[in-house]
Amino acid sequence: IQLNVIVSQVDLILDRLLKSGVITANGYSGVRSERAKHKMRELFDWPLTGCGPKDKDILLEILREQEPFIIRYLKGE
Repeated sequence: IQLNVIVSQVDLILDRLLKSGVITANGYSGVRSERAKHKMRELFDWPLTGCGPKDKDILLEILREQEPFIIRYLKGE
């Protein structure tokens, strides 16, 4: 399963990443302009590529809150 297919709340995730300072306004706008099924892929391909461990932890926490079934799936639960 691909994350870009199963993540349903990409816009909410983007909002939280922008508010947390993980992505820039430019990265936010670039991903928001993509078609729905390509947003998650674009997020990983562009604004998140330069993130450090702290930023990735923020993303993981947002995914745990917004898309908990994905985290359970990835853990094999």
